[in-house]
Amino acid sequence: MYVGTGSYAVELLWVQAQGKKPMRAADWARGVRIANGERVGG
Repeated sequence: MYVGTGSYAVELLWVQAQGKKPMRAADWARGVRIANGERVGG
């Protein structure tokens, strides 16, 4: 899974939602619904 930054894309291999165990980013991406252009995190 790739996320955009102000200057380039970053590949995420693992993610950890608050209060959850770490999981592969690809598995997380299959279950989450993020709209194009939506910002995640703080």
